[in-house]
Order: sequence, then structure tokens, then C-alpha cells
Amino acid sequence: MHTAPHIKSEGPTLVDWLLKEFPEVKNVGDPLTRAGQVFRPGIVHRLDKTTSGVMVIARTQEAFNELKKLFQEHKIVKKYTALVRGAVLQKSGAITLPLLKSKSSVKYPKRRIAKKDEEGKTAETHWRVIKNFGDYALLEVEPKTGRTHQIRVHLAATGHPIVGDKIYGKDKKSILSRPFLHASSLKFSLFGAAYQFENPLPSDLQEFLDGLELNT
Repeated sequence: MHTAPHIKSEGPTLVDWLLKEFPEVKNVGDPLTRAGQVFRPGIVHRLDKTTSGVMVIARTQEAFNELKKLFQEHKIVKKYTALVRGAVLQKSGAITLPLLKSKSSVKYPKRRIAKKDEEGKTAETHWRVIKNFGDYALLEVEPKTGRTHQIRVHLAATGHPIVGDKIYGKDKKSILSRPFLHASSLKFSLFGAAYQFENPLPSDLQEFLDGLELNT
């Protein structure tokens, strides 16, 4: 497993790093232009720009096609670590609220919960409490579907927005510069072999969590 560096949006992109480290991925993926150019070489799935953690990248077209199929069939187990506002007394649960793209967001692809008379896209998120820290709760979150901003919207809808989420949690006063959401593990089987990749919390999130530990 190779770990990509944390790349800021104003600097080199993940694609830049991939092409430098693994030039063979240049033509791996789905063609996105008339000329057949691949804009996101080797990249099978996405993380929000502000979300850290594990991603799987295909280095061959065969692997790309198979991984894409696994994601579409929901056969890849994705787990995230999230810190939310408010103590969560229930040990675990599931959120099955359908999602829609918000018409009020033009530049930013914001999502919202569909109303009863609207036909939204199916979305399912499972969660369990790892630990409560007074007015905060650390959760392990497993999205069963892969909708844009699904975890952030679902948790905010239950009254427990992610700490640092300025869009869905309206957390403008948070000392965190991004939402406390981290893709902690991926588990899947590919070509008859089982894989599981894990990634610990990055320093900014771990330091924030350590501070809660000291004050709880």
C-alpha cells in the first residue's frame, strides 16, 4: 500500500502525484473527453476535498473495471471516523434518508434530505459510537451507498453535525479548518485475494481529539 501525501487544493493535485509516482496509470480509467483523454487516471472513487484517509487507485484497466464494478455493487466495505457535536446515547443505528441536490447551490455541489413528496436518491448510512466526550461523540461510520456528502448530510439531519463542517453543520466557530471526517479503512476482494487497508487519524484530527480527552 502506498500513502499519498496530503496535497492542498492550491498546490499539486492527487492526479499530479499519481502521474509522477505511477506513470502507468495515465490511460487507466473512463475516457471523459471526445479525444478519449482520461482526466482522473486510475481513480475509482472519490473523497470530499476536505476528507482525509484511504483511497484505492487502479494501476491497470482490468483492475479499474473490476474495482468500479465492486463499488457499483456495494461490495467494498468503507469505514470512516467522524467526530460529531452532541453526546450520542444510542450505541449504534442506521440512517436511510434519501438525498437530493440542492438547487440553491450552484458552485458548491450541496445536497439535502428529500421531502416526503420528492423522489430522492436512496442513501443508507450505518454508525456506531466509539466514545462520547461530553458534548461530542466519536463515531465509526459505514456508508452502504456512495452519495455525494452522504455522511455529512445524514449526521447533520439527526442533530449531530460533524465538528468543523461549515456547510452542513454551520460550524463557523470551530477551531478545526475542515470537517472531522476521515476514511479509516477499505475492505474488498479482488481477483480472488482479500484486501484491507487502514489509515490512522492525521495529526490535525488526532490533536483535536487528544484535547477532548484531556478536558473530559
